[in-house]
Amino acid sequence: ATTSESGSPRALTDSFAVSSGDDAHACSSSADGKSDDASRNPDVAAIEPSWLDELTVEERRKLKSKLELESLDSHSIRPELKYLADFPDWLDELFREFDDDVIKAFQKHTEHPVYAVSWFFSALTSIESALWMPFVLFSLGYDSAATVMTNVLLVLSLISQVPKRFLWRPRPWMLRRAKGVRKDPTSSFPSRGVTCAVVFPVMILFALEQELAREFSLLLYVFAVLLTVTFTTFARINVGAHYPSDVLGGLVLGTVVLTVSFMTLRLWSVLGCMSSAVRYPVASGFQLRRETFWALVSAKQLLACTLISFMVALVSGISPIRFWLKNNYVYGLLLSSLTFRFVFVCPSCSPSGVGLSAVASPSFWVHAKTILTGGLMIAVSFALKPKRRGVPEWAVNAQRLLKFLLMYCATLVVMVHSRLTLSSV
Repeated sequence: ATTSESGSPRALTDSFAVSSGDDAHACSSSADGKSDDASRNPDVAAIEPSWLDELTVEERRKLKSKLELESLDSHSIRPELKYLADFPDWLDELFREFDDDVIKAFQKHTEHPVYAVSWFFSALTSIESALWMPFVLFSLGYDSAATVMTNVLLVLSLISQVPKRFLWRPRPWMLRRAKGVRKDPTSSFPSRGVTCAVVFPVMILFALEQELAREFSLLLYVFAVLLTVTFTTFARINVGAHYPSDVLGGLVLGTVVLTVSFMTLRLWSVLGCMSSAVRYPVASGFQLRRETFWALVSAKQLLACTLISFMVALVSGISPIRFWLKNNYVYGLLLSSLTFRFVFVCPSCSPSGVGLSAVASPSFWVHAKTILTGGLMIAVSFALKPKRRGVPEWAVNAQRLLKFLLMYCATLVVMVHSRLTLSSV
């Protein structure tokens, strides 16, 4: 027999829960904090922890908004998704003492000054914090850096979502093994924040190397990764969002992401447009400008890339896979950047060998305006959540796809417009 005191993820699987919104977890309750099964079965109600009842009205509102749900389910902690495995109990028990001791030490101080630091590094190493970078860099003409970031962020987004979607581990605050300073409702393992803390410094430094045509020392790479990983590890454990063993998983996953990213970057060399020396057409007749854009650009190539991007977003959002529902900004921002790179900044892939020209370094005000535009795109994408009340599932999926197309087309148009404007200056 299992009880809620055991703290085991599987033991509490049928005791209480919150569905995971960005992983498209289903909610089966009829009202907040009340489930049909709990009302029918007094034994279930007797062992049900009161974590959901302890949430404030504002915390409930935020959780429902993030999960895109009308109500929160307090009866089943495990999301109702196909192809979802539970985190192994034996592995949880193996790390239990280590996890609990570290959590206790890291949560000695959770008051405002410490929480502010934890919040800052949690936000800094969230995957959403970097999605604007390729869009802004391509718009400003920093194509080498933008290429690196587009590639790395796409690999990071896809690989890091695999365990989040197909492996379920309740967060420590859900099992009362930690104080719920920050009540993230998604699966705990691995720590995507730590994964990003490994990937982001390497991505940024390597992108600068490619753009500036210089090399940084290995010591700088190591220092940058250690710094971000250290602070992020403390932050994620301090707020009760992760176990220390999740951090170990995040370190491994970050290494895998970087390995795959650098392997796939070689594809641009295979296509013949990695280096700037062969990327930009020399002959002015092959440069895309405002007056020649529609005459020279390959509409078929652009349409094909858009269709492929749409299919990726479609397959990711529909049942039974439901891989990731953040397609309006994750896919919308990154796949548009990939399309821009392939269609407009890779002459060797163009049927007629055309492409955008290199641009001189833009002014400070152009930089500021473009960065603000990137921030606006992120803000708009966050606001684009589908309406679910009384709406069938196919209509909700249709809303997501329309919003993906909106973000995809808007960012693509802005990038092309910015580059054509800079080319004509």
